[in-house]
Parts: sequence; structure tokens; C-alpha cells
Amino acid sequence: MIWGEATQNSCGFYEHVLKLKDVRDLIIAPEEKYLAFCDRMETAWAGPKPSAVLEELYKAEQDHPPFVGNKTTVHSASHTLVVHFLELSFDKQREVAGAVGFTPPSPVEASDAELFRRILQHAKGSGKVADLWTAVESRHPKGTPGSNPFANQ
Repeated sequence: MIWGEATQNSCGFYEHVLKLKDVRDLIIAPEEKYLAFCDRMETAWAGPKPSAVLEELYKAEQDHPPFVGNKTTVHSASHTLVVHFLELSFDKQREVAGAVGFTPPSPVEASDAELFRRILQHAKGSGKVADLWTAVESRHPKGTPGSNPFANQ
């Protein structure tokens, strides 16, 4: 049995994950509830089980770039571009803007996400999405500027 303490903010969490009823300030989880939770977590951590549908998705990913990822995560190149841009420091984001010929608004006028939206609109309109990829990826620590999925578009 697990015995623990909960707060008013965590009661719902423990009710949900341990499949308990009416958790207040005290958590009392019988062994079978705890073991069921452990089994669910181990299954989730193991990732998806092989299936014909997943294998077809992985094959499509392999045959039709610009998808990147692995057998548990599939991201499009566009998703990677957005995430990598948002992970850049403020000064590097502004360098990216300049690299594609976009004059960024002042920081007060636009959040990081809004800045990227505006830069992307500019890059699409001026045919510079491939340049945007190169600018972002060359500044990101995990970037791959040489494998530009937008180079032939």
C-alpha cells in the first residue's frame, strides 16, 4: 500500500493516475492500484507496439521527406523549423530575420511566436523558405543546415 500526502491542487491528479475515488489530503493507494499505474507507465515508456499501420507510416516517412523523426516521434520539417527558431536566443532570432531580408518589429510589438509567424510569411512571399531553414539551422545547436528539405521548393 502507498500512503502519501496530497494538496488541494494535486488531489485530482492522484485520483486520475491511481484510479482512486475521493482523494483529499491523504492518498491511500492499495497495491493493485499502484501496480496497475506502474504497468500503464511502463507500457507508455516502451512506446508504440509495432503494427502494420505504424510500419506503413514509417515507410512513408522514409520514402517522402521532408519528414524527420524516429519510430516513436514523427515531426515535419516545418515543425522542426518552428521549434528550432523558438529555441534560439533573442539576438539569434533577429539575425535570422535579417538573413531573410525581414526587418523585425520591436520586442514589445511581437512575441517570439508572432515574430516567427511574420518572418515565415515574409519568407514564403519572397521565396526564401529554404534560406530561412539555413539561417535557423545554422544557428541552432542541433541544427542541420546542410539537409535543407525546402531547397527544391
